[in-house]
Amino acid sequence: PNFPLRFLWVLYPAWETLAHHHKLMNDKETNPKLTAAIQGMLNLSGLKMFHVAVTGDPFPALNAPVTELATVTLQEGKSKEELEAALGELSKAIAAAPVAVSPVWGPLVEKENTWALFIGWTTVEVRVLCHCLKKLRRLMNLRHSTRRTGRL
Repeated sequence: PNFPLRFLWVLYPAWETLAHHHKLMNDKETNPKLTAAIQGMLNLSGLKMFHVAVTGDPFPALNAPVTELATVTLQEGKSKEELEAALGELSKAIAAAPVAVSPVWGPLVEKENTWALFIGWTTVEVRVLCHCLKKLRRLMNLRHSTRRTGRL
């Protein structure tokens, strides 16, 4: 199927630990300068920030020519274990695709029962693996976006 293209500016800074990010956010000298520099380039009014406790190395997916981000929310009556097993199964299926780059996932720190899945792709010509997503959709509500890094 053809999916409509929509562009979304997404920043994926990767912190060594959440404490490192909090240290920067609380730095009274550096943080205001950084925020002002970013606001000079981007409208931050719609900014949504969240942190993911990833299960593996996120850098291959984040450095791929295309990075897809899916956020998934567990549906009522389903278990965390079911969801994590399905995410693990989906990650293995995606990783087997020749155009996929190291999918990685993990729970959101700020939002209980929500996980993020990052998938790197070598081309924008990929399609979501719908047969795998059917199983996930029975367990959760699914939202995702794709960003192009400009490395193509």
